[in-house]
Order: sequence, then C-alpha cells, then structure tokens
Amino acid sequence: MDSLKSNNGIMNTLATDGSKRYDFVVQNDGNVVTLKMKIVTAKITETLIDEKSLAIFTINKVLMPKELFKTALVDTSEPALAPKAEPVTIDMCQRLNRRLMLPRQGRP
Repeated sequence: MDSLKSNNGIMNTLATDGSKRYDFVVQNDGNVVTLKMKIVTAKITETLIDEKSLAIFTINKVLMPKELFKTALVDTSEPALAPKAEPVTIDMCQRLNRRLMLPRQGRP
C-alpha cells in the first residue's frame, strides 16, 4: 500500500499488451487510496499481501476497463421499461392447467 500511496497517476495492469492498454489512475488522500478507470472508481479497502514484488488488495468495486466493452454502456440512471406482456388466452390457461394436472412420473 505504501507504493500506491507514494505514486499518484497512471498505472497499467498486467492485462496491458502492446496497443491494448488497460490503465487506471491511482489517487490517494491520506490513508484512502482509489483506483480510477473511465467507468468506475474503486477504493482499496484492505491489504491482503504487500511484499516487494507482489501486492494484493481488496477493493470495493469491480474495475471495468471501458476498452473491453464493444457496445456503449446503457444509462442506468432511469429505470428501463418492461417489455409488453403477451396477452393471456383461454387456450394458454387450459394448456397450463393440463400440465399441472398430469400425474408426475412414478407418482399416482
């Protein structure tokens, strides 16, 4: 955690490969360290391992690199409209009723 506290700015992930860059921005404010991507900002909540060549942290959100999504993200600020329901017909009710009335295999 000390290395992240002392390094503000852009860092890349192990998934970065040539032209495919999955960068995030490290920001710290005292003991609070955040990892910011284009879609989400996550806060480090716990240090699991912090050694010279390996550090593993727990974060409060899933980091989602925008570059992995081929389609535009849907705006979730407003609820989506439910699809129109198919009208229930008498025939549908009768078929369902027959299915419910059939004896289960191996039972009387």
